[in-house]
Order: sequence, then structure tokens, then C-alpha cells
Amino acid sequence: MIALQTSLSLRYISCKGVFRLITGHCSFTNLNASRTVCRKIIQSFTGIRCYSTNQIKQKTGDFSSLLQERYIVVLTSVGFWEDVPEGVLFDVGYLDSHPAGQYNPRQPTIVGIHDTPGTHGDLIDVLEPFAKLGYRVVIPNFPGFGSTRGSSASDETIFQHTLEERGQFLADFIANLGIPRIDLLVGLRSGCHLAIWLSCAGRAIFKAIALISPSGHKQTRATGLSFLIKNIRNLWDYPLYRILLRGVAYIQKKKKGHNSLTVRDEISAFRCSGSVDYNEINAALLTLAGNNVPRCIIYGKAEPDDGKNLLEDYSCLLSVPASLFSEYDENSKLIKSGDHSGNAWGVRFEKESLNLIFTEQSLLIKTLLDFLNHIKKTGS
Repeated sequence: MIALQTSLSLRYISCKGVFRLITGHCSFTNLNASRTVCRKIIQSFTGIRCYSTNQIKQKTGDFSSLLQERYIVVLTSVGFWEDVPEGVLFDVGYLDSHPAGQYNPRQPTIVGIHDTPGTHGDLIDVLEPFAKLGYRVVIPNFPGFGSTRGSSASDETIFQHTLEERGQFLADFIANLGIPRIDLLVGLRSGCHLAIWLSCAGRAIFKAIALISPSGHKQTRATGLSFLIKNIRNLWDYPLYRILLRGVAYIQKKKKGHNSLTVRDEISAFRCSGSVDYNEINAALLTLAGNNVPRCIIYGKAEPDDGKNLLEDYSCLLSVPASLFSEYDENSKLIKSGDHSGNAWGVRFEKESLNLIFTEQSLLIKTLLDFLNHIKKTGS
């Protein structure tokens, strides 16, 4: 494992900082032209791309004081492929409320898994309050999304975004941070696929799971049955098709209004969708329920699929029946209290499931906090 942790990636090192390293001083003068020339010289000789201070701020984002963006180099998928036994290397951008501290078993740790497409920023508003309460909150960007980048273009091409690869990536990531135990794994939408898979594969590490607006356990019109989704893994092996796929991703990005996302994010989302094995998801749900892993599912009103509510079936596979669900009406008022005395919790809203992360933040935070306190109290 490689455990090189920095507050900023080398991709965002400042021009003045490199100039100081090379010359021993930083008498840059006030001429912008001098800075520009120096950046080009440094990039030519070192391979390090340099940025001004303002450019660094733009690229790293404006995050809260409790959840600062950090970078760590992670070697993953070692021995996963016969033709690439050395694995792949990623410079991982992530949020961490306690980046410099040693692991404290008395301090509960929460890890968030973002949607695809999406970034670690999707979960900030819901998980940041837990950092204020003393929890350690960690939210990584997965390969292909946000500020996480392969050490070379081939690393991003080799990574296929299967559940096994993404699961191994997260395991290697938290191992590099020195975290042996995750008290709550929070999945958002399609991130729930990986959350349930990890909770089955790594029961000794992941103690409880919360699923927010899960994508479901079978393919629907929303998840796509297109030729592209079903065949993207094969198409991506050919450089010519990659050019065409980038064009399709650009059109899709504009069509869906994903202005904050890049074509790279859309391509990675296609590859994730094409790598989902729904038989594996169904098996993981049943295993999770059979092992009675502490689990909380939260969702809103969903479009019916062939006359059935997809997420009701999903909840049944998790062994979270209707009697365990608390329900909120369209005005976010509690209309039914569920039985939350065991390891299985459910919360249902009359609002659209996809928008809960934005419209019901207070109730999501309350539910997750109550769930964590219950787990701690019962020793589950």
C-alpha cells in the first residue's frame, strides 16, 4: 500500500512554490508574464503542472472548515488482472473531518459513497453535522469522478468500475488512512449498490449501513436498457469507439442538464451502469438481511415499474417490512411511526426519492443520528 497524504495534490502545486524549490528563493517580481513563463519552464522540465493561488482555490473548491478536501495516493486492484498484476494508481480527492489524527476506536467513523455520476460534494450537507458532533466523516471521490485521477490515462482506462474493483478501491483507501472499522456506511442512489456489496463482503469492517434513495435491484427504464449501457465495457476497449462514446456522453450531459459534471463523469457513469450485475445485487440484499446487519433504508415516492413499486420490493429483500417504516407526508409531517426497536429501519417520504438529499436534509440527519444512537445503545 502507498500512504502518501497531502493537503493538495501535486497537480495543484503553486508556481511560486516550485520556483522556490528550484531557486532557493521566490523573488518572482510582480509581472504576470514572468509567472507564466516560469510555469511553462517548470512543466517542461518536471512534468508538474503549476497553478496560481487563485487557480488552486478554484480547482480544490470551497468546502467547510470541518470537511477539508485532502489528497492521498492509493494503489489498488493489485493482482486483479493477469495482464496488469501491478494494479492501478489513483490520486484520490476526498473529504475528511479528522485528516491528521490517529484512528480512535471511541470516535465513530462514517464513510459516504456518492452517486454515479456524482462527487463527494453530494453528501456534504447531510454528513457534515456529524463531524460537528465529533464523528469522523470521510467521503472519497471514486475513480473516474470529481478530483480523483489516475496516475496516467491508462490507469483510468484499465479500471472497469465493477463492484469488485470499486469495493477493493474503497478497502485500499480506508486501509491507507489507517481506519480498521467503519461504524456507518452511507450510500446515495447508485452508491447503494456498492454499499450493500461491501457490507456483505467486509462484515468485519463495515458494521452498519444506511441507504438513501437506492437505485433498485433490477434494471428499469430509468437505469437504461440501451445498447450503449449493455455493451460499453466491450466498446471501451477500442480507442475509436472511445471518441464516439465521448460524443454521446456530451450529448447526454447537455440533455440531462448536468452542467456541473464533465464528459469524463458521464463516461464513468456509463461504465458503472454497464458493470452492475443485478443478480449479484439481489443476492447481496438477501445476504445482508440474513446476517441481520443493522440497516436503514430511506426513500421517497418512486415511479411504478410494471405496476409494482420497485423500492417496496427492494425493502422486502432487505427484510424491512411495512410495519418498520416511519412515513412522512408531502409537507414532511410524520403520519406513521415505524417499529425501530431492531436492526432494520425504514423511512418513507411522499416526496420524489431523487430529491430527498436536497429537500429533506434535516429529517435525513435526524434519522441517521437516531439510527447510530440505537446501534450504539443495543451494541449491534
